[in-house]
Amino acid sequence: MTPHEAMNRCQQLMSHAWMVRTFIKHSPECEDFPELMGIVRSVFDLSRALETQIENPEKYLLMLRRKLSKFKASVRQFREDATRISDHTNFKMAVQSIEVVTSDLEAILKACPVGPQAPPPVSLPVRLPVGTGETPIRPVAGPVRPETGNQPDRVEVKPASLAPQPQQERQVIDVDWLFEPDVSTGSKAAASRFRIRDWKVVEGCRVIVEDGVVVEVTTQPKGAPKNGRAMLPRLVNAHTHLEFSTLEEPFPAQGEFAGWIRQVVASRQQQSVLPAVSIRRGIEESRQAGVGVIGEIATDGWLEILGETNSASWNAFGSAANSPQMVTNARDLQFVLFAEVLGFSQERQEQTLDRARKLAAGLRPADEKTVRFALSPHAPYTVPLDLLERVVDLSRSMGNVPVAMHLAESLEEIELLEHGSGPLATMLQDFGLWPSGVFGGRSIDDYLDRLQSVACGLIIHGNYLTSAQMDRLQNQPQLSVVWCPRTHAAFGHQPYPLQELMSRGINVALGTDSRASNPDLSLWKEIQFIGRIFPEMSSLQLLELATVNGFMALGYDLETSSECLIPAPMGSLPAWTLIQGEQSSPLSPQVLHKAQIISSG
Repeated sequence: MTPHEAMNRCQQLMSHAWMVRTFIKHSPECEDFPELMGIVRSVFDLSRALETQIENPEKYLLMLRRKLSKFKASVRQFREDATRISDHTNFKMAVQSIEVVTSDLEAILKACPVGPQAPPPVSLPVRLPVGTGETPIRPVAGPVRPETGNQPDRVEVKPASLAPQPQQERQVIDVDWLFEPDVSTGSKAAASRFRIRDWKVVEGCRVIVEDGVVVEVTTQPKGAPKNGRAMLPRLVNAHTHLEFSTLEEPFPAQGEFAGWIRQVVASRQQQSVLPAVSIRRGIEESRQAGVGVIGEIATDGWLEILGETNSASWNAFGSAANSPQMVTNARDLQFVLFAEVLGFSQERQEQTLDRARKLAAGLRPADEKTVRFALSPHAPYTVPLDLLERVVDLSRSMGNVPVAMHLAESLEEIELLEHGSGPLATMLQDFGLWPSGVFGGRSIDDYLDRLQSVACGLIIHGNYLTSAQMDRLQNQPQLSVVWCPRTHAAFGHQPYPLQELMSRGINVALGTDSRASNPDLSLWKEIQFIGRIFPEMSSLQLLELATVNGFMALGYDLETSSECLIPAPMGSLPAWTLIQGEQSSPLSPQVLHKAQIISSG
């Protein structure tokens, strides 16, 4: 049996294991006996780990060998639990099926030995009570490395690069805390949205990385010194305009919103730096700031970038790149590209719609895990209702891609819609863009009426949503609100209705907007800013705004794509953000947001 044949047979067996997982997960007994989720998690973890090596049969089989011992232990536990919980034939057959899968996987490894017979690593525990000092999994073999100063053990902050990173040496990273969304606690909500209900918060973790791949995650030995570090998932920046990333400072925002837009338009007209250059700089800055997923409003610069990556441009990225996945280094960064659509004239509308179609055409199915296509009807002051309806229809025809729109951003926007007057009306007239009969007698609700029919919609800013409009959103779980905190403050808007939105269960994500309104692209600084103005919010609530909520807002399914939020995924490239607290006092979850980012994996 060749490695390729062995891998194909293993994949067939894992499909049977997945069916057992599905049966157990959705069985009524699972609600009363949460220990059954152990086999659900084990099948999920093994399947995802193996899929990361699907292009290399030898590495696939090595990964299976590493993880099979733990999987067998989970199967044994499942037999004990299932026998105790239910004597129904379905449960008996599920146990028999998963045991056959396990024995056949073991037989395949014996029939097709690949690589050294290394002992299997121990994976991250499901849950560890904070402060108990328990060590339920074995520590890594070998002596404990002593703590050296304030810097993380063998972790260096390296200059960001758009090229795939070279293989690294063995790394041992000790952290006081590891934070990971606990997908196993999730459930389906309305509109089939999968929501988590808890986090794994593990005290005292040691992560081992070899040749750039996470090979082991354990607890630190008892008595290991505290270092003030925590490991988090990569952050999700749900709203950016990277084309402005070469601006050294934002435009003055106090005063009329229309006045700020005039500055943005003038900057675009006078810009000497190509948008693609600014986008690359924004990508580098985002990576250094611990961001892993970006919701980007895509304009002409992205057409150029996609064209370059598909033509294997060495000069643009420092290495041959034949797809956007190479540009973003696989797990390193992911993008949801919202093609911007706007215009009052038929000619301008067709021009931007055509650009959107070209952007979609520039993506290939193989790139979908790294770069996803979406649509962005810009804002009410540039998009009439009939164009919004066309965009919504286009979203459906393209497979229900996400739709993002700047909405309820300013009082001037509301005045324009309701009365057809104000600074935005004057601006449109000065630009020669005033559309007769479009404004006046309108409201934000007219746009919500159209947006609520999309499968995934993002309301960007939402600074002036009324209580009645928030009530509407409460019943539209497919719609999320994206708040850009420091941009909101720069304009001097009324206090943001964050607590009102959250109390209604509305999904709120975070964005940095752009360097035209923000001094940098650090989502972590947005978290710290929120922590100052909402001191009652816990660190886990803040972290959720910047990770899980953004992931859901951008249309990702937490149930099937949660690996992107796992900071140290076994058998895969690391996807973490490391933060450092003050050495004078141990870092605790309660003051997580007061620490500083020191590195990202």
